[in-house]
Amino acid sequence: MTRFDEFGPNSGFAEELYHRYLDAPMSVDAEWRAYFVAREAPARAATEGSDTPDAQGASKVTWSGDRVFRPTSDAEPARAPDAEASPMAVPGPMRLDGDEPEPLRGSAARAVENMEASLAVPTATSVRTVPAKLLEVNREILNAELERTGAGKVSFTHLIAFAVVRAVKDFPNLNSSFEMRDGGPNAVRHRHLNLGLAVDVMRRDGTHSLLVPRVEAADTMEFAVFWRAYEALIGKVRSGRVSPDDFVGTTATITNPTTSRPTPSRSTRCWASRRF
Repeated sequence: MTRFDEFGPNSGFAEELYHRYLDAPMSVDAEWRAYFVAREAPARAATEGSDTPDAQGASKVTWSGDRVFRPTSDAEPARAPDAEASPMAVPGPMRLDGDEPEPLRGSAARAVENMEASLAVPTATSVRTVPAKLLEVNREILNAELERTGAGKVSFTHLIAFAVVRAVKDFPNLNSSFEMRDGGPNAVRHRHLNLGLAVDVMRRDGTHSLLVPRVEAADTMEFAVFWRAYEALIGKVRSGRVSPDDFVGTTATITNPTTSRPTPSRSTRCWASRRF
């Protein structure tokens, strides 16, 4: 199975596009075709001993994005531990006569792998409840002015995401990731904050998929620039125009699981996560 671990939580999405590309290359965007051709080139050259042939409907190109993608070797997906091998294992759900298991593939399979892998990463959770009445009032005033000028609309998520950006800029040690190197734990300090935005996307068949594109170098932006970059990224996801480079290099992610509205004031809840 071809792996796309460089895309992190979006690896299942990339895998699905790759299988679609293998079946009908012209069914995926040109940037993805270029990426797949460049990714396959070393393996094909080693196998055939010659230049990589053009893929059907795609030119012979080398990926020219900002990142260098390294082809990964085919490997069997990580398997869940054997329930009988561990005395602490929890029994799974019962299977009745006539019930048939359905293998998880693509995004669903990658979600399982990512959740299993997350158990090995040090995690600390901190929760804050913040009164948001003043935020709501100021947002209404701002949007009333923007509506008169036709300049768009600002959501709570725009404001909270930018607040996270400013907080990480003030405390840059938060913008770190964890890795094991030379047998010991390491903290990787990132130069810029590439903020991932968790976006729920509904497919044509009615199923949902979670994509996490990122705003690159969000810590260098003023709010107006950040808002435009945010909206442009969401627009690309909704229209299916995201490219491989939109997923790589995320250092922190923000999502909005719930919004509660107690009386008399309102409080907004969001989660910001980082890989450390």
